[in-house]
Amino acid sequence: MPTHQESLREGQSNGSGRNINFTEETTKVSPLVLARRYASRALINHPLLNLNESTTVIDFGCGTGALSHAIAAYAGSIIGIDVSTSKIEKYNQTATDQGLDPSEMKGIVCDILTENFYFKADIVVSAMTFHHLPDMRSTVSALTRALLPNGLIAVVDLQYDERISAVFANAKKLKKEINHASNCACVVHHVGGIKPAELEDAFERAGFVDIDLQQAAFTVKTLIPERLARESGLQKDDLLNNSTSTVWIELPFLVAVARKP
Repeated sequence: MPTHQESLREGQSNGSGRNINFTEETTKVSPLVLARRYASRALINHPLLNLNESTTVIDFGCGTGALSHAIAAYAGSIIGIDVSTSKIEKYNQTATDQGLDPSEMKGIVCDILTENFYFKADIVVSAMTFHHLPDMRSTVSALTRALLPNGLIAVVDLQYDERISAVFANAKKLKKEINHASNCACVVHHVGGIKPAELEDAFERAGFVDIDLQQAAFTVKTLIPERLARESGLQKDDLLNNSTSTVWIELPFLVAVARKP
């Protein structure tokens, strides 16, 4: 009889290697959904994480649990933390609906910068959360306290690109709904993505070592109005097609892993 992890794993693919090529064009799935999907694959496949049934994981900024549920088949237990009560309620309800015991997966409402967090794990993962952080250094420092010795932190997020940043900024001005940043009620402090050097600096200041940062580890294509591309200063070489009304652009995502001594 298959274990619970084996049952969850059915229909999922580990893929192979760390050189990820998940680039995909679609008008049916939002770029944020695709990015979260690819983020989970990147973490599951990452050779430094070595997820297994004895691994304890904290999912920082877990939201409703997309990443947690994707990696549940590969870890022993997961604790999701988020500042949103409604998202944690959905997180826990979905875990219950999938037959997961709280010892396997549970969500907790917590602001790690202002509240005590007593759980410790082998790995802290975070996907599509860091671009919301007003103080990346303080947050990374706080997350070290959630890790056991030799524990790992793994971050996946949109990578800053000056051209893409202009698109995001102009999307707000033009009120065009191209993605999460243009219509999200939450605050995006890093419009256009995370700068790799800033994330690496936050890791180093928090005492992390063995930093492995993959720039443009994977990309997601998204469709935007041609006017938005033009007013953002994008040139023909930056675009993936030459439609008169809409154009495809490519969003790069970074994957960063570091170890707590």
